[in-house]
Amino acid sequence: MRPRAETPVLVRRLAAALAAPGGPGAGEHLLVAVSGGPDSTALLAALAELASGRGLGLTAAHVDHGLRGAEGAAEADAVAALATRLGVPFVRRAVTVPAARTLRRAPGGRVTRRSPGWRKRSARAAS
Repeated sequence: MRPRAETPVLVRRLAAALAAPGGPGAGEHLLVAVSGGPDSTALLAALAELASGRGLGLTAAHVDHGLRGAEGAAEADAVAALATRLGVPFVRRAVTVPAARTLRRAPGGRVTRRSPGWRKRSARAAS
């Protein structure tokens, strides 16, 4: 890790959160959902910097909800490339969001990601 003066604020705050009571301990594995947007991309980069020094496993996961066609697939490819550059294992899932949920993209996608089947498959892929 970089000296404190050179360490970005996000990395410092994430390090503090990981070290707080109840945070993950050495030997645990984190599955980080990465949409490809700036927030989740920054989170993945920061976790990749911190994980090995804390004995944490890390896997990046991306869900393509099929709502944006080729744009969604390209975003998944970009997340896969980022994970590769960071040396982080990557899992990708394509899911079908029921038509009734397509009017409000994000909530429908969240419902799909929160389904027990997605969590179980993702946990197996991360182990």
